[in-house]
Amino acid sequence: MLRFLLLLVLLPAVVRAQTAGLPVPADTAAMADSLSADSLTADTLAAGGVIVLSDSAARALDSAAVADLADTSALVLPSTTLEGTPVQLYGRRIFSIYSGLGALSAEERAVRLSERLDALTRNKAFDADSLRIVDGSTLTTIQFGSLIVMSVTEEDAQAQGVTRHQAASQYARRLGEEVARVRERSTVQSVARNAVIAVFLLVLMVVVLRLLGRAFRWADARFLHLHRRHLPVLTIRGIEVLRGDQIARTGRALTGLVRLALSLLVVYLFLTTILSLFPWTQAWSQKLLGYLISPVRLLGAALLSSLPNLFAIIVIVLLVRWAIKGSNWLFDQVTTGTLSFPGFYPEFARPTSKIVRFLLIMLGVFVIYPYTPIAKSGAFQGLSIFLGLLFSLGSTSAIANIVAGTLLTYTRAFQIGDRIKVGETVGDVVEKTFLVTRLRTPKNEVVSVPNSTTLQSQLVNYSAMAREGPGVIVHTTITIGYDVPWPTVHSLLESAARRTEGVEPDPPPFVLQTSLGDFSVAYQLNAYTRQANRLPAILSGLHAHLQDCFAEAGIEILSPVYEAQRDGNALTLPAPVLTTEGNGGQKA
Repeated sequence: MLRFLLLLVLLPAVVRAQTAGLPVPADTAAMADSLSADSLTADTLAAGGVIVLSDSAARALDSAAVADLADTSALVLPSTTLEGTPVQLYGRRIFSIYSGLGALSAEERAVRLSERLDALTRNKAFDADSLRIVDGSTLTTIQFGSLIVMSVTEEDAQAQGVTRHQAASQYARRLGEEVARVRERSTVQSVARNAVIAVFLLVLMVVVLRLLGRAFRWADARFLHLHRRHLPVLTIRGIEVLRGDQIARTGRALTGLVRLALSLLVVYLFLTTILSLFPWTQAWSQKLLGYLISPVRLLGAALLSSLPNLFAIIVIVLLVRWAIKGSNWLFDQVTTGTLSFPGFYPEFARPTSKIVRFLLIMLGVFVIYPYTPIAKSGAFQGLSIFLGLLFSLGSTSAIANIVAGTLLTYTRAFQIGDRIKVGETVGDVVEKTFLVTRLRTPKNEVVSVPNSTTLQSQLVNYSAMAREGPGVIVHTTITIGYDVPWPTVHSLLESAARRTEGVEPDPPPFVLQTSLGDFSVAYQLNAYTRQANRLPAILSGLHAHLQDCFAEAGIEILSPVYEAQRDGNALTLPAPVLTTEGNGGQKA
């Protein structure tokens, strides 16, 4: 395998060595006759000779330079890009040009210059010290022998803030340096050395991949061990989100994804490094590296360009956070009674704090939105419209519940801990939210009632009068026959109420005679209590004491409809009222 890779690496070098003696191909036309060496006077520069021409010779040079590159004598094209078009040699950027030439655009001109530089690297006769710079009337050329290597336009010089001659000198220096560098890296010794380095990097890559495999196999084994030990269930506010086996499987899946990503990154980096060792594969290395660096560079540029907006967002977030903290402190003071406002009750503080916090957050979002990169994105605007439509169509009941919850809060219909009745459901309020009200029934069942249902239904609050007035009335009704004096019944009923635990002595219990039936009188016992949450227990105790009191008085609590016996002659009156002759008292 290593021999095959080495052969692939060395093969381009052998081909290059065999073609090193080829002459430099002329692009189109030769130099003009007026530019013969005999007609040129030379001055000396660090980069080579500087040729000073007469006006006619300079104009002829301009025409020849354009013709040499483009087979035309058209005028120089304007610049096509402000940042310049790169001229590359084996994928490496050498310099940039800033205008077209003749009929060629800047991009086409850059491609031809790259091909010409590639030919120079394979020309054994080329020497950077033999480059000449010749100033024409509108162009400055860099020449090697009879070949015009490159023409420098006014746009090329102006884009760099130098004169045309200075720009040509810089181009010539860079050109010579890069050709020498490529030649040095294309020697047999350099290729052999880089091939050894490539083999070492391949071995190192295999070692790194094996180490990564061991590390992630250990992590996978740890997750498997935790799974066997039954990871605890992940719950949020009493709701089971993930079981132990699900956590273990999720962890193992994430570990596998991280391993795959790191392995691909290691191979990617090693591959680009190996390809960069050889001039003829450097273009592939630059391209592969660009795929990785370009998104990072774009992200970095976007972050730098958005720094002012980022600072504005940070300031807005801090202001909103301080405003929320201030409102929370204010409402906490109202809750504890330190501060008070007329008409604003302490129980309003908590829901009002939630509403104010929500409004402040929404205000912050609306103010931040114009500073975000997605503010001008058409795709995000379309998505916002779509989500808004879904929200408006699907959240009608939710909004109704929120509005109903707000109304129930500020109308003080009930508080946490109150015993209420909504429709047919009776229970203690254990939680109030903007969507539902949760009740715990006497059977210890938690019932969630939508706020819209609570607002539309008949709501009975048993705790309101127990908390703010004389108390809620617990009542029950019994029927006693006409033969038992009503004062006796009243006394027994009131005595039973006073014995019952939870019944208030003041106001005292009272009895109402609610109906006079055909066979009996209906007596309703009413007693005050402040323990609204114990109404079933208090009512049960009251019934027990009623049975005891009537049993002690020798009065049976029976239905007169089938227990009262009449002979048709005696009057149904209490015993003391009846005459003793011919009449007997009847028991109920």
